[in-house]
Amino acid sequence: MNLPASPDDPSSSGSKGETDGGEAGSGGARPGRAEDSGAAPSGGSADAATPNGRAGDPPVFGGAARPTDRPSQAAAGGPATIPPARKPATSGSGPSSGSVGDGQDGGTQSAAGGSGGLRETLISLTIALAMAFVAKTYVVEAYRIPTGSMAPTLLGAHMSFRGPATGHVWPVDTWYYAQPRGSVEQVPFPVQGGVYRAGGVSRDFAEPSVTDPMTQPIGEPDLAMKPFSPQPAPMPTRAGDRILVQKYLYEFRDPRRWEVTVFKNPSNAQVNYIKRLVGEENEALWLVDGDVFTRPAPDRVVENTVELLDDADAWSIQRKPLDVQRRLWRPVFSSEFRPLDRPGFASPGVTFRTPWEPTSGDWDLSGRVYELASDRGSLAWDTGLWPVTDFLSYNEVLINGQVEQAASALRFPVGDVRVRVGVEPAPGSDAATASVMLETRGLEFRARVGAGRVLVEMRSEGAAAWETLAERPGPSLPAGRVTNIEVWHADQAITVVVDGDVVVSQAAYELGPIERLEAATGESIEAFLGGRDAPLPNGISDPRQYRLGGAEVSLAVSGGPARLHRVGLDKDLYYRPFMPPTGRAFGGHPENIAILGEDEYFVLGDNSAASLDSRGWKLSDLDPWVEQSILEWASADDDQIVRPGVVPRKLMLGKAFFVYWPATHRPFNLFVPDTGRMRLIY
Repeated sequence: MNLPASPDDPSSSGSKGETDGGEAGSGGARPGRAEDSGAAPSGGSADAATPNGRAGDPPVFGGAARPTDRPSQAAAGGPATIPPARKPATSGSGPSSGSVGDGQDGGTQSAAGGSGGLRETLISLTIALAMAFVAKTYVVEAYRIPTGSMAPTLLGAHMSFRGPATGHVWPVDTWYYAQPRGSVEQVPFPVQGGVYRAGGVSRDFAEPSVTDPMTQPIGEPDLAMKPFSPQPAPMPTRAGDRILVQKYLYEFRDPRRWEVTVFKNPSNAQVNYIKRLVGEENEALWLVDGDVFTRPAPDRVVENTVELLDDADAWSIQRKPLDVQRRLWRPVFSSEFRPLDRPGFASPGVTFRTPWEPTSGDWDLSGRVYELASDRGSLAWDTGLWPVTDFLSYNEVLINGQVEQAASALRFPVGDVRVRVGVEPAPGSDAATASVMLETRGLEFRARVGAGRVLVEMRSEGAAAWETLAERPGPSLPAGRVTNIEVWHADQAITVVVDGDVVVSQAAYELGPIERLEAATGESIEAFLGGRDAPLPNGISDPRQYRLGGAEVSLAVSGGPARLHRVGLDKDLYYRPFMPPTGRAFGGHPENIAILGEDEYFVLGDNSAASLDSRGWKLSDLDPWVEQSILEWASADDDQIVRPGVVPRKLMLGKAFFVYWPATHRPFNLFVPDTGRMRLIY
């Protein structure tokens, strides 16, 4: 069925609900909007009057602290249609055809050929437009991402910064917006900062001043190491990514976990949202320490979801496929972005300290390539200097005149990380090996690469013996050549990648959700049960309780001197069990486990700290049309047919699969497509 479309947003440069173009043609329904929480198809008049105002009213200026998820519009009515080239005339193709020198009148022949060629062109154009309309309606539709709930996987309207001392480029959410009178939609200014004038009203806004995430400050991460960061200046707003969505795919197969999907917002069916699907039908789901645990849904009504924990063996962690995991790593630091020591890049007396600290060996860490002069040496990540948390630089916003990380009081430690390094043994070092050590949640892991094999081991903290998780034939580390090594710890599994090839794929260890929670917090689960009477009633939502959930990382090289290139640490996506302003999230607490019935799904945003998703929808938020439709779709004997936090299958529109038009560059005020960021969506 066709759902009513939403009014389009007037902005053309990254509005919260951005759209291109006008009404859908051929009498079809105008496309819906995709919210970033969604993506957006196009349509509608940009100057539509609002219920409580009129076109041309001056805007109401607003600040930057706002929900990430907002209504949005779809992009330009679908993919552009390329007009077909004129069909060349061929022998025997009709009245206009003829052989050169056949004795017919040249002028008459020319006139006939022109008429036939125009007719064929019009027919071809009509067929092409019809095919494009059919494709847009039934196969593929284009959307634009307006906001940042899927950042940095998919970018909405944002600013783009480049560190002057590091060369690192990163996106930041928009700070300033206007709200047209009578409208609930928020439109970011085309330029962030400086003097903004509209409708005879002007106001001076502070110029954006952010911290280069590759130069995180010493000690307190909330303070900015400004000497290495961009100078405050007005920044242009960049429009969000434009994506393609496979429509009606779910008419032929079931939605699958980890797919990025577009669906009708259960709170407002006129708005389309885009999220990642993490919970499938007929299962119970619990978010524990940033990961997803599931079990089959009970076949009876459950009064208290804590009962579902009695059968510990029924639960299992849901691991992300490698292609998905590869795109969800978020950089914490990498040595190729070490600030350059040049005049003007730092204030007198301010020096940069790398988070990698020597623990043995003779090291020179002063440059972007780390050099080991001894036969062996090791480096350790300094978590006191640089804690590994779910801090996301995209959410650095202006709050009450201060630049802060959104929800800065909540920073959960992250134990799922990737260590990467390019090892170049010195000439003559033909027996070099590299090792990565990781400690988290009371467990220790070690991965060794070199001498023709790859070995992955684990043990409990303090134990003497190592347990082998995986052993595979592997490469040697040839002298004078860089071998790129990656060791992943994600979703309770270790993966080793050498020069882009997966050598060890998800060597797994198993912890149930209760074991995982207790290992990360050091507390028994009973401490979190009992509602307000629990010993730690808000403990699961309090990042301070996860003191054992972070990661201690080190790496070592042996077998001779070596140079280390691109020594970096990345962190995994962390799903928070907390949902402002209500606190306890649906699916985030053992007393509030998400139970999904038939054709019900659980969705989350990749920007977990700033996404309105299944964790936070309330029953009172349900769209009346959606509620009534669910009643009609459900069977008469279904006791749980209208519930918050789930997306019914009938609201699923399709799978997002390609970014065909990323946010554009504007050097020298020129419009330059960022073709290098065109990509498949995982």
